[in-house]
Amino acid sequence: MPDYDFMNLSPYEFEIISRDLLSKYFNIRIESFAPGRDGGVDLRYYYSKKKQLFVQCKRLKDFSSLKSNLKKS
Repeated sequence: MPDYDFMNLSPYEFEIISRDLLSKYFNIRIESFAPGRDGGVDLRYYYSKKKQLFVQCKRLKDFSSLKSNLKKS
């Protein structure tokens, strides 16, 4: 699987596969949202009634793009 090009996925498909992988790895239920304007929140996990974890998925072509994008944040 290391040769799979995730750029073949739509942004929404990438969010769904990210959700599924994180859910399986951590054995938790992660909420995703319908495609559209989400204010930067792609996934959400509730720790408790008062604590939540928000995830923003980034589907970038290479590590340099990721570093550049993180510096802008």
